[in-house]
Amino acid sequence: MSLRALHQFAPGLAPGDAVTNEAFVFRDLFRRWGLASEIYCERRRILPELRRETRDLSQFDAEDRPDTGVLLHLSSGGAVNERFLRTRGRRALRYHNITPPRFFRGMQEQIAVNLEKGLEQAARLAGAAEVNL
Repeated sequence: MSLRALHQFAPGLAPGDAVTNEAFVFRDLFRRWGLASEIYCERRRILPELRRETRDLSQFDAEDRPDTGVLLHLSSGGAVNERFLRTRGRRALRYHNITPPRFFRGMQEQIAVNLEKGLEQAARLAGAAEVNL
């Protein structure tokens, strides 16, 4: 079965961020290939200046079909990682690294919690994708 769309899931989106920059490059490339392509993220993790160019994760349900691929950018914990496990189409995972939570403990506790969750979710994501980068 050929793909009609190749969408991406990102843990957060911010201007100048490496994961965000890569997601936009991939989106443009996938579109040049003739595929529908959007970037999905939890709305609360999308900075306002990028909300017009991205989609809230809750909108993905309408796109989740067997002929739709999803590329997950794994760099932190979040709902995108759990949703990726339930997608109906083909899956690819791009591991960017998860910073050890200890670097944020005592300074930015919420970031440390998200990183800890990312490490736990990464273990569950092992073997979930057809392609791992």
